[in-house]
This record gives sequence, structure tokens and C-alpha cells, in this order.
Amino acid sequence: MAIQSIAIICSLDTKYAEVCYVAEYILAAGYKPFFIDLSILDRGRYPADIRIDDILHEAGVNADDTSRYSKSDWVSSVRNGLAALLPKLYARGAFRGAIALGGLQNTIMATGGLRELPLGVPKVMLSTVASGTRQIDPFVGTKDVTLMHSVVDLSGVNPVTEIVMGNAVSAVIGMLNHSNKTISDVDEPLVGVTTMGVIGRCAAEVITRIKQAGYHVVAFHTTGKGGKAMEEMIETGKISAVMELSLHELVCNDIVFGGFAMGAPNRLCAAVDNGTPMLVTPGGVDFIDYTAEEFENGACGGPKGGRKFIYHNANVVHIKLDPKTASHAAQLIAERLNRSSAPVTMLLPLRGFRTDTEIGEALYDHQTDAAIIDTFREKLTSKIRLVEVDANFNDDAFIDAVEREMLMLLRR
Repeated sequence: MAIQSIAIICSLDTKYAEVCYVAEYILAAGYKPFFIDLSILDRGRYPADIRIDDILHEAGVNADDTSRYSKSDWVSSVRNGLAALLPKLYARGAFRGAIALGGLQNTIMATGGLRELPLGVPKVMLSTVASGTRQIDPFVGTKDVTLMHSVVDLSGVNPVTEIVMGNAVSAVIGMLNHSNKTISDVDEPLVGVTTMGVIGRCAAEVITRIKQAGYHVVAFHTTGKGGKAMEEMIETGKISAVMELSLHELVCNDIVFGGFAMGAPNRLCAAVDNGTPMLVTPGGVDFIDYTAEEFENGACGGPKGGRKFIYHNANVVHIKLDPKTASHAAQLIAERLNRSSAPVTMLLPLRGFRTDTEIGEALYDHQTDAAIIDTFREKLTSKIRLVEVDANFNDDAFIDAVEREMLMLLRR
């Protein structure tokens, strides 16, 4: 059997000593290093399996013309080139896992490619910027990129960098030795489920029951990336049925254009376009969430804006939508569902779409809830099965209805 390789992604012109150290680790573990050099100033100086010319070619850029580009332009070109090239190299068997090293520039470029590798492929980014106030989304996105803080600058091999580099490459080796399974190895049909804390009781109970019925259930937390990750997995055909218990991200991305759960545009569209059967509920479509700082500085009118609100925790506030905005959200959901060629069931809990929404509770608002319910009644076409339950989202009666309708949908 041929020896498997681990890709090392780095600028060899500035990190040659560090790369050599990592390569020795890889060889000692019984793997081969596969060098991907991001150097552009000293390209070709160091031996590598893939050079910057190959990467830029994938982005439609000639390496000899880079002097015409700004630094920002060619960083973007390298990122785009790696995003196109790494999946091809992996598919050809050039490597089975990958480690990347560097500061901000190398992190931006390397993770552009790491994010495009299939779920389950070991991918570690040892970075000087994997901490602080920076957003992690540009580096990780919806993928399983392991981002590790280097603590010190990767400027030479010393007792500290030896520790962090050794741990980073050991993580890749450990994943290969003890798992070595990717999403392509999953043959069983999957049921995708969306959830969030405020509908957690319902979601947890239904997931347990659907699994007990013999189905493989994968849950996605809809805080801005979960829904997007599920949409991407639906597009690959890995998810054969969907249980949409939380559409809160749709409110943030497509209705209010803000909020804590931003990051998942066009929710429902993948299942509609793929003809994937769906059970849908309006879980979480009656509120918007902002950080406490944003809310206290006036988002949604702030604490004195007249809207009902509750502090979900010290950092995040949940604010009830007004009836017009809530109706707009329901209308958009209905429009998307009406386009589906697959079976779709909509379940409506008539006594609130999350916790804290029953009579006397902090987020109870009959007008907002009625606007959502009436809009669904009016806008959903007759091909959508509409089931109304006189209960709160987390009540036993609604949980029983979700289980019953989902199993009916799966058994068709």
C-alpha cells in the first residue's frame, strides 16, 4: 500500500525551517509530506510539490504578472486558486489531511482552500491570529477547519514553536490514525433537523423519537451557520429529508438584515430546489436577537423602544417582532415552500413559537403571533399540508404532532 501524504501549506520563503520541522514529524509518523508553497517573491527557490504558479493558474492569473496586482489582489487570487485546487488534489489522492502555518496573510489564503475540502478530511490551521477580537467565520465558514492559536509568532524553530507545531501536526496525524472517515463514506440517508435553545425541549424529544424509529438524524444549530451548513449538505444529496424546527436565521438574513444569527441567507431554498421532503415549523420566526450592546445602543429601538424583550443571557437580547415584520417573514416562508415539488408539511403551534411566549410571559404578543398564523393560512397553497396544534412549541401535544407528521412524511 502506498504511503499516504499530509499536505503542508505555507510560504516556504518565510517559514522554511518551520516546514522542515513539521515534515520531519510527518515522516516519523509514517506519512509523506506534500509541500504546497505559497511563496510569491521567491517562487521556485524551495522544492515543493505545488508552487504558486500552479495555484494562481487555477485562479486564472499568470504568476509573472503579479507585479500589476496589489497585495490584496494577489492574496485573494491565491485564496481563490487554493479553493479550486485543493479539492482536485485531494480527489486525486495527493494527500489525505492538511496542516497550514502562518500569520494573517497565510491564514486567509490557506483556509480559503481548507474550507473546500470535504467534511471529515483532517484540516488544521496553526495561526497567529486564531485569537483576539477577530471574526473566525472568514477562516472556518461552515466547515470543520481546526483553528489553533500559535501563541507565539512562527519565526523560527525554538522550544515554544516546537511545542505548538508538534501539537498541530499531531492533531492531523491523530485524526488520520483514529478516524480517517469523511462525509463521502456516509451511505445512509440522513434526516436534517434545525434547532436552537428556545425550542430545545421540542427538538431534543423529537430527535430522540425519530432516531428510535430507525432514522439517522443530523441536527444543525441555527445561530447563523447551522442552517447554511445544512443547506450545503442538502445540495450534495446527503440529506434525504428535512425537519425545519427553527427558521430564525431567515428573520435575521432576509427580513431584518441584522441580528445575532446572521450568516445563513436563502434558507429553505436548497430543499425546495432539490425536491427534498420537508416538515416545517415557524420556530423562532417571531423574534430578532441582538447583542446586549447593540440593543442598549438603540437596535430595534432599544430598551425604551416599546417592543417586548428578554435577555437570553448577559450578551444577547431577544426582541419580539412587530406584527408587520412577522407577517413578512411568514409570507417569505410560504412563497419558498409553495415552489417545492416534494411533499411539504407545515405545523403551526397556536400558543407560541418558542419559550416565554405564552399568556403572561415576557414575549407573549397575540397580535404578532396572529399575524404569523393568519399569513400562513392565507399564503400557503393547498398542496402544502397545514396542521394546526392548539399548544405551545415546547408542549407535549406539539411534540407528539411533530413526531407523528415527520414519521408519516418519512414513510411515504
